Amino acid sequence: MNSADNSFLTITSVKHLLDLRLVSKSWTIAVPPFIYTSLNLKSLWAERAGRHIRLLEYVPVNLNQDPTPIICALQNTLEGLFVTSLPDEIPPTIYNVCFPKLKSLRFMLIDTLASPPIWLEWSFFQTIEVFITSYSDTRDYWYETMTGSNSYLIAQAVNLKKFIFFTGEGEILWDFDLVAAFKAHGIGCCFSTEMSHTEILSCVKELDIEEQQ
Repeated sequence: MNSADNSFLTITSVKHLLDLRLVSKSWTIAVPPFIYTSLNLKSLWAERAGRHIRLLEYVPVNLNQDPTPIICALQNTLEGLFVTSLPDEIPPTIYNVCFPKLKSLRFMLIDTLASPPIWLEWSFFQTIEVFITSYSDTRDYWYETMTGSNSYLIAQAVNLKKFIFFTGEGEILWDFDLVAAFKAHGIGCCFSTEMSHTEILSCVKELDIEEQQ
């Protein structure tokens, strides 16, 4: 952070810093260690603050930085995780790590090279109850999964109970075919324009209340 309380070590700024052709030899030597040290400090911060963090937005960067210490420091507190794409943005080192409180996972894209979703059997996915994703970017993938020969794979995520699809700004649509495809596997499906962080954390509790009624 700087005096304006704004983050300056962003993905874009890190890339620009590492790509600079610095004239001064001292700067050339100093910049990379500064960046990597800053990233390592985030790991230490996560370990100390982990007990307070319930929701994490994970954005991987290509700096050979192992994210495992940061993510695993939150293993017993993390309730929600944001990534851009599944399954490629889940670090291999946590495929078989169980996060006991992790109930909701938001992602916008699916890596179709990883089709079909055999990755749902990973320990990482076994506690997740709600998937929150983009309707326009993942609808066809999930419809084909639910109605095709690989539909049995969805049962590998043993606690998965509901999909929430973001439809973007405007009116909330309702895709009856998609709803029926999920219902055939005992999974709920609904649509939303957007959700706040608080709403994402509370959606699992609301789901539990619905099941008890």
